[in-house]
Amino acid sequence: MRPNLAPYFIWVFRITLALLPAALWGLLDTALSKQSSSVALTTTIGLFILFGLALLASLYLHSITLTIIRALAPLSIVAVIWGMLAIGAEDESSAETLDIVLALTGVALTNILAFLPAIGNVFIAAEAYGTEQRYLLRPPALFQAILAPLVLAISLLGLIAPPLLLASKHWVFGSITLPIGILAFALGVRSLHSLTQRQIIFVPNGIVILDPLRLRFPLRIEKAQIKSLELLPIKDVATEINSPLEQSKQGEESKQRAQSQQNAQSQQNAQSQQTFGQETNPQSILNLTAGTFSRKAVEIVVNPPVQASPIKSDSYKTRNRFDKKLSEKLPEENLQIEKTKPTTIKKIILATTLRL
Repeated sequence: MRPNLAPYFIWVFRITLALLPAALWGLLDTALSKQSSSVALTTTIGLFILFGLALLASLYLHSITLTIIRALAPLSIVAVIWGMLAIGAEDESSAETLDIVLALTGVALTNILAFLPAIGNVFIAAEAYGTEQRYLLRPPALFQAILAPLVLAISLLGLIAPPLLLASKHWVFGSITLPIGILAFALGVRSLHSLTQRQIIFVPNGIVILDPLRLRFPLRIEKAQIKSLELLPIKDVATEINSPLEQSKQGEESKQRAQSQQNAQSQQNAQSQQTFGQETNPQSILNLTAGTFSRKAVEIVVNPPVQASPIKSDSYKTRNRFDKKLSEKLPEENLQIEKTKPTTIKKIILATTLRL
């Protein structure tokens, strides 16, 4: 049995984060000396405030503080790039090699540790109740490669640009971009926080899957329903499994063939449909790993099947905590709530950060 090193990683991360200002000091001090006094003062105060916020967040384990850390950690990359450009704009030899090496090393270690799955699981585990165990789900590839970096870049731009514009005495542009930047940063962090809410939770009575990106409600699987749980290579998932909850681009013939198979299964499982009270396909697969950057996924086979309420991306959705409030205030015909029929699930494929 492999030892659990996650508790040690969190302390390594905290120490690395605490030493980050010392690693950046030489490079940024030289770069700020070439700026105006107002820009240098604003940059210094802003960096120390954000650094203090990240350091305090690392001391309190929670999914919210994990989001704060992962939103602010890439800011150090921006600071190093800006520092190197500011120094090299006039005299490339003015920066000592040691300052650059220390800055790059500190930034690399901080960001690698901040986004390490083991670090994320430590923060998530702090929210566990009793004997339950929580693990993060790996982000879908679209979020991990494109959307998340893009949202993060826009959020950091909204955080950095307005104060620097005001410090540079661009009063009009700074005043206009300040509320826009605050709103962009708040919405961006909120979007990134949804990734930390994608979890698999092991409870004494079974498993709970949380995925606000694809499921309207938590998916609960009792221990008696779990027939098997094993690792499955992601490449096999991508080539052999077509999830009915994903927007696939199949040809018309494939759609007709899939529809005929579904109708045949529906007729053969009429009794199972009556049990769940829905016209569903008990052979459906809930695939939460499509296009995920992971070598392996976890396959959970359940018997009898469970029900999941998928979220479709082609209409307006509201989270379950708001549904009841809206239904009380608005007439039913005016509600824009997605009324997705629950889908009966027999097999679940998901990429997690747990080690089996």
